[in-house]
Amino acid sequence: MVLECAIVGNATHIVTGDKRHLLPLGSYQGIAIVNARDFLNLVIPE
Repeated sequence: MVLECAIVGNATHIVTGDKRHLLPLGSYQGIAIVNARDFLNLVIPE
């Protein structure tokens, strides 16, 4: 359901803590799947 919503919503990223199902995918149909820390590093570079 999360992936479907991301596709329909034209998301560029899915931010999740789901280490079992979503994070291992890395990406899905061009949508990056990242944890919160990695996402913050993308939007707020050090």
